Formats: sequence, C-alpha cells, structure tokens
Amino acid sequence: MKRNHRNKAAIKQWLKTLDWSNTATIRNSHIMNHIQMNRYVSILMKEHKGIERVFWCLEKDKSQLESHAHLLVKTKGKIDSIPRKNPQTGYRKPFEVQYWANIDSKNGIIDYIAEHLGIADQWDIII
Repeated sequence: MKRNHRNKAAIKQWLKTLDWSNTATIRNSHIMNHIQMNRYVSILMKEHKGIERVFWCLEKDKSQLESHAHLLVKTKGKIDSIPRKNPQTGYRKPFEVQYWANIDSKNGIIDYIAEHLGIADQWDIII
C-alpha cells in the first residue's frame, strides 16, 4: 500500500467501525519488524484464548535503535494483564507487554495510533 494521507485516513476510519476492548504496547530490546510482530501476536492469541483480533502498528523510538508497537485488541471477556512469562509453561516471551488497558475513548486511541501509520508503515491485523 502506498504511503499517503488518504490511505492513513481510510485505515483510521475503518478501525473506528470495528469494536475494540483493550489497547496495549509491546516492546523488546531491539527494532521489531513485521514478521516478529505477527509472531508476537500469535503467541498472545495462543496464550490468551479470549483475544479475538489484534491490530498493531510499529513506532520507532527517538533513539532509532529500538521500536515498540501499539495494539488495538478485541477480547471475549476481560483480560486484566499480560504477564511476561506464560503461567502454564514458565516460558518467558521474547517481548514485554508494557501497557495493557481497557479502552475508554475508542476514537481517541485510534486517532493516536493512526498517527504512526504514515511514519512506520508497518501494521497488520490478526484475526
């Protein structure tokens, strides 16, 4: 998809038509890419069966040496937090969910996340 404001606006409007329950931030110790993010989201969805879909968008940190991802999440029921280790296996994930919260203002959080669409141009939705 070409990087331009019309696409960014269209994606933002489309996201606003969907139902989202939570927002989150994922971070690891280096620059993340599309393949890693899809893998990380797959791990989240496998460990937390209540997650129905995730939209993510990458943002580079100011240092340009690391990045983090903003997530919109739709869940069946309530998920209070995402621990660093899988409670069943003790396996430590290769990423950390630093922020996990219920969405109070869907339009507000989507507007914030959509600002990064034109910058990173790395995003996806996993269902």
